[in-house]
Amino acid sequence: MEHIKSIFGVGFLWSHHKRMYRKLAKEYNVSPRMVYRLAHGLRPNSQKDLSIIYELIGSGVMICN
Repeated sequence: MEHIKSIFGVGFLWSHHKRMYRKLAKEYNVSPRMVYRLAHGLRPNSQKDLSIIYELIGSGVMICN
């Protein structure tokens, strides 16, 4: 089921971190879906995307090994 969610991009709807995604989306003027996709492995294309990833790591939503 997780694979199907990622294919259609609707995993955001069931995410436990939805509030954080919405907060960062508003702060960086992007969609919450974009923040969700960055949190789940989308490669950053700009400095703004990288800043969002650093915020996600800092808040504990994303874990970097």
